[in-house]
Amino acid sequence: DLEIERALCLLGQFSQVDRSYVFLFKEDRRRMDNTHEWCVEGIAPQKAILQALEIAQFPWWIACLERQENIYIPAVAALPPEASAEKALLEAQGIQSLVAVPLLSANELMGFLGFDAVRTTKVWSPETLALLRMVGDIFANALQRQQIDNERTRLERMRTDFINDASHELRTPLTTIIMMVDLLQGGGDPEELNDYWRVLRSELDRARLLIEDLLTLGRLESGRIHLATQTLDIAEVIEHALQSVRLLARDKSIKLAVELPETLPPVLGNAYALLQIFVNLLNNAVKFTTHQGQVTVRARADSETVVVTVSDTGIGIAEAELP
Repeated sequence: DLEIERALCLLGQFSQVDRSYVFLFKEDRRRMDNTHEWCVEGIAPQKAILQALEIAQFPWWIACLERQENIYIPAVAALPPEASAEKALLEAQGIQSLVAVPLLSANELMGFLGFDAVRTTKVWSPETLALLRMVGDIFANALQRQQIDNERTRLERMRTDFINDASHELRTPLTTIIMMVDLLQGGGDPEELNDYWRVLRSELDRARLLIEDLLTLGRLESGRIHLATQTLDIAEVIEHALQSVRLLARDKSIKLAVELPETLPPVLGNAYALLQIFVNLLNNAVKFTTHQGQVTVRARADSETVVVTVSDTGIGIAEAELP
């Protein structure tokens, strides 16, 4: 980021403009942010206020960029009527002339590089416009590499967090297993012993699934994972997943509501991998639902697929975590 802003400074000084900047589209491609900016001394920065701008507000501007054209405006005051929204924003910033070149990644528009003249109107030569277009390509490549590096860092952080979380989660079933073994050794009436055995089996299954998750991650990373598929009854897989959380749900007085049609068409899949998915969803649903809440599992046939949903009355997911 510092190198990009340094480059904007050098380009701004070379082009003898008052402001140079980068705008990038957000992931939803409905909004854009002013991500980098340089201003000559005495010119007010705009970066802080030009955030999350709705792209749909500037149809003329975006249409030019989507056609991979430079936007060259020698005089903002002379903009055509169809650019009225753009004209209003530019005049609010005191801009008199500007150039914006598209930033393209794999032929897809990711944003634009802009140069503003504020104190006076300015005319750019065709040679300078061609040079700025080349600079835009260099910026696009640099920003694309930055995005790839950021995504790689994010994925590595997720991987580390997953391993740490799974390792931490293993402690809970292992602690319960040791406690159940101690209770079994101490004896008790048949009903108590049956409860101990049931909890012990449930926690051993839970530990096994966590270990399988870690092994699956390892196989995914090494490219050695292979899932054999077969025709199966999805209702049976759902029932097995429910068995793994029934005891935990009972302890928290959580109602497990199951809404399945009498018959569901057979599906093609890997029973164990699907079981992992449903167990993880149900475990999280029960874990993050307060006492006397409800977890609901539904399934329905939809065209050529079967759709399974797990919902709960729990705390939900923070908006920042949803992506």
